[in-house]
Amino acid sequence: ADVGRGADCLEHGEVLARLGSWPQSTWDGLSQASIAAPLNGDRCWLLGLRALQCGNSAEAVELLCQAIALCPDHALAQTALGQAMAALDLPAAAIECFTLAIKWSPDLGEPFFYRGNTLYQLGRWEPAIDDYRQAIARLPALMQAHNNLGKPTWILLAVQSDWRWLLDREDSP
Repeated sequence: ADVGRGADCLEHGEVLARLGSWPQSTWDGLSQASIAAPLNGDRCWLLGLRALQCGNSAEAVELLCQAIALCPDHALAQTALGQAMAALDLPAAAIECFTLAIKWSPDLGEPFFYRGNTLYQLGRWEPAIDDYRQAIARLPALMQAHNNLGKPTWILLAVQSDWRWLLDREDSP
């Protein structure tokens, strides 16, 4: 029963990872699933993402390396590892991780975007621009890439799209 619950938390965690929202209950479920069942590549990837989002880059590197050891062509884990390396101020390692993620899953937009950010920080503007363009070609909704290219872009949102709009207030943005 605990292993089944862990699988449910794993699927739920993957959706939340993509949305950038991690309630404590999902984190607890993933942690319990890791105890109840052997770790697999996806579980290590999600736990590594959580560590990265919490600002613990060293723990994220450890978990993401474990994810890649368990599933060597896990492009999302490789992308997250690149983000952790960039957070640790290791740009060459970050670029290498993003490049491997692109090699394994050339249809993903995120590794192009993050590699572009790292290249931009290194002052390598032309390859960064190329990566932003590649990211947009694969993931047109990646608004940060449009912004980084200086392209004005509109996003259509539902009226009740986000609590941050501070509805029913005169000072709402």
